[in-house]
Amino acid sequence: MYNIKNVPKSIFLGFDFYGSGNIGDDLMLDGFLRVISSLKNIKIFGFSNWNVKSQSLRFPSVNWINKNQNIIDFINDSEIECWAGVGDTPFQLTIGDWFKNYLNSQLETIKKFSQKIMINIGVENEICSNLNQFRNIVCSFEKISTRDQQSSVILSKIMDFSKQKLYSGADLANISLFYTLNGKNVEKKYETCLIICADTMTKDDIEIIKNYIINKKEKVAFVACETRESKIFEIGVYKNFSMFHFSEIYRKADLIVPHYSDGSIYDLIYPICANEIVISTRYHGLLIAAWAGCKVGAIARSSKVKTLANVLNVPCVDLPLTRKKMEYLESNASKVSQSLLFNLKQQAVDGVNYALQK
Repeated sequence: MYNIKNVPKSIFLGFDFYGSGNIGDDLMLDGFLRVISSLKNIKIFGFSNWNVKSQSLRFPSVNWINKNQNIIDFINDSEIECWAGVGDTPFQLTIGDWFKNYLNSQLETIKKFSQKIMINIGVENEICSNLNQFRNIVCSFEKISTRDQQSSVILSKIMDFSKQKLYSGADLANISLFYTLNGKNVEKKYETCLIICADTMTKDDIEIIKNYIINKKEKVAFVACETRESKIFEIGVYKNFSMFHFSEIYRKADLIVPHYSDGSIYDLIYPICANEIVISTRYHGLLIAAWAGCKVGAIARSSKVKTLANVLNVPCVDLPLTRKKMEYLESNASKVSQSLLFNLKQQAVDGVNYALQK
């Protein structure tokens, strides 16, 4: 299907969050695996600190390592060629420094591999004031493909990462969505859908959203892109809205959580696809809605969301929220052209191709 030559015979998926409950993670891994599915005799190994039962069901081509197994011993014994950081935003601080700390803890292990790459990853503007914390990590890799031009600019101009080792691709989810939604015409069940992650929002922002829902004439779909029940994620936000039994939220908004443990990729994205308008704080919420032909509007809870909104050419508002901003998004939400999306899919494929070639 794809013309990729001179690639490693074995790849270790270096990130350890697979199976944690984030739909975007599954879309990116699915996109990557679809590109390399035509390659013969290539082995993919994955490890996670989470329950990987869902991953084993959705991605049976990956050899999932038991989390109780000593990962260092496994790597040494298996002689895997390539360490690959696949997708996501490893260079960010918006939701804390856990990703940076994880990568720092893995640097000695990463050195053991003959090929060290990152594939179609994101870099947030928010790290620019803390660049020294990331330099050692960036310099540990031979090649990096990013998911947008802005990420490449930060790596090349600010972090001094060689342009010869860098390629601007697109998010891997574009590949997954291209195939998953091909030929599907999803019936729209709700007029408006909200995807609200509150990690950078204030109580006032949340109150604006709550009042927006209550004042809607039609019932709203409140969809979870992240299925864990933290108070800052969608389920937690909804429960905070409806903490009293007499809350109007029960009457005005349906909480919809995909069946993460055993659902297909299509099952995971369907609740977002089945809406006329999608207003999202999440990166992959925007992408899913765009590929499904929904009208899209973005709330920029971080720079990566704003960057994607600009790429998709859809309306975007900054925090703090106001009633007028929410009304603006609803009124101006727009569909994304298919030609633009197809170009993003091809850029994503090219990014994988670039990073994998020795």
